[in-house]
Amino acid sequence: MGSILVAVLMLAGAALFIWMLQAQPGQAAQGAPAAMTVIPAPSQTPAVQNNLFFTPTPSLAAPSVGGGRFAPGVYVQITGTEGEGLRLRTAPGTSSEVRFLAFDAEVFKVIDGPKMADGYTWWYLEAPYDQTRSGWAAQDFLSLVVLEPEE
Repeated sequence: MGSILVAVLMLAGAALFIWMLQAQPGQAAQGAPAAMTVIPAPSQTPAVQNNLFFTPTPSLAAPSVGGGRFAPGVYVQITGTEGEGLRLRTAPGTSSEVRFLAFDAEVFKVIDGPKMADGYTWWYLEAPYDQTRSGWAAQDFLSLVVLEPEE
């Protein structure tokens, strides 16, 4: 009985498909989309590109906030983790609880710091697109991002 039901459903689906293909040219069948757009799946590591948030490549002509030094208000990018990501923590120090893993090329705004702990200089970072993605990160895995001046 189950195989008969499957066969009937397959025939009905095929008939519906053929009917939709025979719709008048230039006129989509009712309920069927006129066109389909394929959107590629996101990659595991978000790529920071021009005009996405910031221009990640340094520019000699554009001064950064803080005079080219790490300071609250500047933007930084995660670098040098060789694809392993950087652990952002609840407090400065390697023994502090890990809040989340930030990937290479992710951009963050420096909110607080510096704090010295466990041989590292620590900065409190916050993602510009999500305030819940925040935590303390070691400066050794950060590089400054120079923002292009708006015209």
